[in-house]
Amino acid sequence: MFNIDDVVGDIFEVVAPTLFHEIETERMLIISAEVDDFDEGDQAQAYCGFADTEICDGLEFRSYYIVFKEELLKDLDVFKRMICHELVHVMQEERGDEFNYDLPYANQPHEIEAYDLENWLLYEYNRKGKY
Repeated sequence: MFNIDDVVGDIFEVVAPTLFHEIETERMLIISAEVDDFDEGDQAQAYCGFADTEICDGLEFRSYYIVFKEELLKDLDVFKRMICHELVHVMQEERGDEFNYDLPYANQPHEIEAYDLENWLLYEYNRKGKY
């Protein structure tokens, strides 16, 4: 079994410069990930959300959480892909994107972009990361 926080931190460290290169901000991002129980029949494997903003010594810290089904811990490669996908959603939130949940899931622009980028981010991470 791998350490969730170590893997998430390493992925974020490797892909963040590429993923967030167009976003000019002085805020610090804090990403946490944890297993959660999903409602029966929920098709989602994971989701990402904004948690909080805090100011400390003049620095702005924004916290995001990624929750996922426990079954994703069975395969490190699947887990890493999911984290890459959810980090795209963090980037979209930081970029100020609007999320349109009224569209069918497969037609939501934020999901299309996340699926488009997850393979590339995973490739970049696998070349440079520790896990």
